[in-house]
Amino acid sequence: MNKISDYEHIIEVARTETTEKANSYLALGWVMLNIESNQYSEHSWSTAYVLGWNKSKNQIKYPEKTEWEKMSDKVAKDESIPF
Repeated sequence: MNKISDYEHIIEVARTETTEKANSYLALGWVMLNIESNQYSEHSWSTAYVLGWNKSKNQIKYPEKTEWEKMSDKVAKDESIPF
């Protein structure tokens, strides 16, 4: 069981819903803090991975954005889209 002292050196928290992205964080030295499973309906589940960066590793390293994330960022900045 995790104790509070296990988390006292975590300085950044990230959450992702893909195993691919979670593995990218882990490869850079992030630690897995939690795996969340949420049931939305009888046959619909969602899994999310919560990761933390330990301050002893110095500068925070982030994984490269996926093509989907890059596209989402571009759309979010596009003020011609009405939503």
